[in-house]
Amino acid sequence: MGKMESINNLEEHSTKQKDINQKFISKNKHLDFDVSNFWQWALSDLIENRNRGILAEYIVKQALKIKQNTRLEWDAYDLKTKNGIKIEIKSSAYFQAWKQKRKSNITFGIAPTKTLLSNNNYSKEKKRHSDIYIFCLFDVSN
Repeated sequence: MGKMESINNLEEHSTKQKDINQKFISKNKHLDFDVSNFWQWALSDLIENRNRGILAEYIVKQALKIKQNTRLEWDAYDLKTKNGIKIEIKSSAYFQAWKQKRKSNITFGIAPTKTLLSNNNYSKEKKRHSDIYIFCLFDVSN
């Protein structure tokens, strides 16, 4: 098999839950920082849109006792219950991570969307991919 063929036939990536104390390694040497250091650096701003959305997903996962160790980015829905109910979680906030002149208007979008197919193309038809939509308001002022 040629190099190009192997690049085009990569297996789907499978995420496993990380150990928070797992050290980063470079040239077979453990570095002096670990996964928890990275998470603190990257995810401490819970008002930032992406982090706020992930936090909302996590809170809903915990509240519904959904057994899912990791999240899948860019899936058609956010969570699935043991009964197969697909859930999409939307989050919004009055205050954003950037300077504002006034509070943000709270809106949630649930318009039908195209599906990302296994061949990395999008479906032709648009639809709602979840059975339930949960709307989360991050209502903090500081």
